[in-house]
Amino acid sequence: WLLRELAARKKSGVLSAKDGWATYTLGFEHGVLTHASGVAGQYTATGERALNAFIASRAAQGSFDGALQAPPANLTGDTERSITRAVETLNENERRVRENLLLSARQLTVHEELYQVYRAVGPKDSLELARLVCEEKLMPREIIARVDTSPIEIEECLKDLLRRGVVTLQAP
Repeated sequence: WLLRELAARKKSGVLSAKDGWATYTLGFEHGVLTHASGVAGQYTATGERALNAFIASRAAQGSFDGALQAPPANLTGDTERSITRAVETLNENERRVRENLLLSARQLTVHEELYQVYRAVGPKDSLELARLVCEEKLMPREIIARVDTSPIEIEECLKDLLRRGVVTLQAP
C-alpha cells in the first residue's frame, strides 16, 4: 500500500525502513521506484531481491524523506510492475515450499471445526481423500500406496485442504 501511495503522489525521495531482520532503503523519483537495497548483518541485497525482502517484511517501521535523493537506480519499469514482479516471485517461492512440504511432511495437524465444514460443503469427489488425511492422519505417500487414485488428485485435495486451513503440515 505504501509503495503504491508514494507512486500515486509522484513522490521523490528515500523510504528507509527496519524490521527485526534487516534495514531497507527504497528510492523514488517522481513516483517511480528506482532503487531497493537491504542489509541484514553482513549480507546485502539490491534490486529485486531487496524489494522482495521488503515486501515480505513483517512489522517494518520507517520513514520517508523527500529531501533525500534516491540512490542510483537498480530497478527498471514502473512501480506497479516492480510490485507485481515481487509479489509473483514471493507467491511462487511459497508455492514451491508448500509443494516440497507436501512431499517431505512427517506430521499433520487437523483443524477439526474446519474439517467438519469441509465434510459438509467440500467437493464430493475429494471427501474420501479428505477423510484419509483428516481422520486417519495418512501422509500423501501412504495414501498413494493405499488407494487407486492418481497422485495428482491426492496433491490437489491436499492443496485444497491446506488453502482452506483444514490441515497444516510440518516438516521432519
